[in-house]
Amino acid sequence: MLITLVENAFKHGDNIYVLTMLGETGIVKSILKKYPSLLNGRGPHGLSLLHHVKAGGEVSKDLYTYLEEKGLKEMKFNIK
Repeated sequence: MLITLVENAFKHGDNIYVLTMLGETGIVKSILKKYPSLLNGRGPHGLSLLHHVKAGGEVSKDLYTYLEEKGLKEMKFNIK
C-alpha cells in the first residue's frame, strides 16, 4: 500500500502536496530526501508545501515544523 501511494505521488506530481496536507510525515520526508528539489516546488495554483501543510492543521503540525527547519518560508509563488 505504501509503495503504491508513493508511486502515485510521482505519477501525479501534485500528490506530494495532498500528502503534505494530510500530515503523511514519513512519506513526505522520504520523498523529499530522495528529491530535495521538491521542497521549493510549486504545487497546484502556485501554492507551496508550507501552504499545504498549514492547511492540514493539527494533523500536519510535525511536518510543518520539519519544513520550517528545512528553510521553507514561501507560502505562495507567483505563476508566470
